[in-house]
Amino acid sequence: MKIEALHQTIQSLWPNQIDITDAVIFSENSGRFSELVKANDEAELAVEVKFQNNDLIKLVAWSFYQEIHALALRCHRREQAIIGSADVTIPMLDARIRTNLKTDGYEDLRVSYESKNSA
Repeated sequence: MKIEALHQTIQSLWPNQIDITDAVIFSENSGRFSELVKANDEAELAVEVKFQNNDLIKLVAWSFYQEIHALALRCHRREQAIIGSADVTIPMLDARIRTNLKTDGYEDLRVSYESKNSA
């Protein structure tokens, strides 16, 4: 599946806007955003129901969450109250997916993804 379709599929499972004022920050690179976690839980459930046997979609969903969480940390430092699912761009998601696909056990999935999404 092409990155554009993957991005659209996962982004559609997230709300347009997420309040991040509920942040509990542990360090520069670590924090908890209750509303963000709630949105992720709902997106993960939708992935499990709609794409139960699709390991790539599951990895993309995890990658999307990692990116939106990192974005939330950056935006919180700038005292921004709201982030949007559209703020996770295709290049951001693609880079995170490629990093995650380097994990042991994803060799076949990595080859398939990269063949469909070569630069």
